[in-house]
Formats: sequence, structure tokens, C-alpha cells
Amino acid sequence: MRFIEFQKQLDPEVFSDFPGELGIFANHYDNKIVLQLRVNGEMDSTYEVKSKGLNDTEARFVLDGGDDDSDYAPVNDPLSHYDVITKLGDSNDMKIPIICTQIAQLYERVILPTLGSEVGASVPDFVITLSTKLWRKSQSNEFEKLIFLLNAVKEAYVN
Repeated sequence: MRFIEFQKQLDPEVFSDFPGELGIFANHYDNKIVLQLRVNGEMDSTYEVKSKGLNDTEARFVLDGGDDDSDYAPVNDPLSHYDVITKLGDSNDMKIPIICTQIAQLYERVILPTLGSEVGASVPDFVITLSTKLWRKSQSNEFEKLIFLLNAVKEAYVN
């Protein structure tokens, strides 16, 4: 089992509407990672993120019975490989599940390989508890907030 604890001040340029501190706490178990993202010590939503375990398919599809293969090219969306289940919080908020899948993707592609997991190894499930206050007020800089959050999680494992 591994435990990570990291504190970082929120960037006032990105979080002008909500100053404070971001606390990152992660417990790594054999089959699950429990991640808490606290803003000024507060959390208000919990999500479970499970990998669907879908294999990449190379199936060839044809539209309208035609023979032209250029009509359709399947798109591999890695974020669709996760199921996000709201355990506590607003289940109608569509932003937070996207944030949770981005966090899971960060772990799968960057953090877990640096911790010694093999690339392509099974991805553990996640329980992510966070404060949704960061995304409630402003709509203009949500992408910058997401990038700050992902960089902070990544930085927690570097330090």
C-alpha cells in the first residue's frame, strides 16, 4: 500500500473566484486507488471510476451497404473506456465525470507507469472524492482549472 499527501496553493490567476489550497491525498491498494482532492479541506462529491476493460477492435464497418472503406473510420476514444458512478453528489453534473475520467487517464498513462506498473497492465478502479466548488461559479476558464488539477496530481507523485 502506498500513501501520497500533497498540498498546493491554488493559482490566483486561474482560481480568481475561489482562492485557497488544494490538498491531494491518495491511498493505493492492490485493486483500487482512493483519491481525495480537497479545496480548503472540503470535499462534497464522491465518484467511482471503473475501467470497462474494452479491447481495441480493428473491425471494419460499412455504412449503407457500400463497399467504400473511406466512408467510416472508427474513432478510439480512451475516455469511453471508463464507467463513472456517482456515489455522493449531484448526478446531473456532467462536468465532474469527465474530470474523473481525465484523472483516471492520467493515472493509466503517466502515474502508474512511473510507479513501476507495466504499460497495458490492468488499470485499478478509482474512488475519487473532490470538491465541486471549483467548477460551479465560472465557465470561462474550466479547461485551465482542469489542467491545473491534473498537473497538481502529477506533481504529487514527483515530489
